[in-house]
Amino acid sequence: IRAFPPKGPNSKENEEDAPSTTTTTTTTTPLREAFTEYMKWCSDDALNFCLPDERRGVIGFLRIAGIDQHKLVENFPEEKWLLSFLYMSEWTHQWLDFVTRTTGRLTKSLRIVDCHDIHLRMIHTENQKRDGRTMARMEDCYPQLLQGIYVCRAPTWIQVPWNIVRPLFPKRVSEKLDFLTPQKHPNDRNRLLRFISLDHLPQRFGGNNPTWPPIYSLPTTTTTTAPEATEQPTTTTTAPEATEQPTTTTTAPEATEQPT
Repeated sequence: IRAFPPKGPNSKENEEDAPSTTTTTTTTTPLREAFTEYMKWCSDDALNFCLPDERRGVIGFLRIAGIDQHKLVENFPEEKWLLSFLYMSEWTHQWLDFVTRTTGRLTKSLRIVDCHDIHLRMIHTENQKRDGRTMARMEDCYPQLLQGIYVCRAPTWIQVPWNIVRPLFPKRVSEKLDFLTPQKHPNDRNRLLRFISLDHLPQRFGGNNPTWPPIYSLPTTTTTTAPEATEQPTTTTTAPEATEQPTTTTTAPEATEQPT
């Protein structure tokens, strides 16, 4: 799975849910299968969930123009919509829990939505309805997961369809959404810098990072009972063998590639 590693730092039981880097065979689960199928209708940079800073929260970069909403509605059953979102939410939750415990601060995630190059014909109302219903379920399951959704580089006309679909989203989700132009307005960029450093922030959002999709290294995690961590499948980071919540951290790996 290109968007992110298949398990969080304290998830031994999810190890079966990850592809192996040394063999060509993998064990799949319904969550993984649903997410893999969802990604068939997305470009490589459409969804990129990452942890740029081990002391800050998860950042989800979403490029709306890279998601074929019409093909998703036609080919992706709604019952799998929940499974694919659950896969993303659980990965995010486990890393947020790790950061919260290691820093002592309640840490939440941020989603930066890139609406550049989006056209009205790309938007499918049924897709928005499914997203709204699924996000409501995720908000119930993970009430402390999401800090905010910042829509960036959006065309002026997008406020019209948003006003139409906004009632489809739960109020506690829609209230977290805001439109920013960080590449033009320093005040908007400063709002993003509360969650991600200037060097980590991609240039398209007013930052210094020229790479798109962005690539970051995940932190190495250990536990007091299992100091020798095993290599995390599909990534260049390591994950602990024990099921205990990690209580210490080690230096982040030298690898530079973040799964995209």
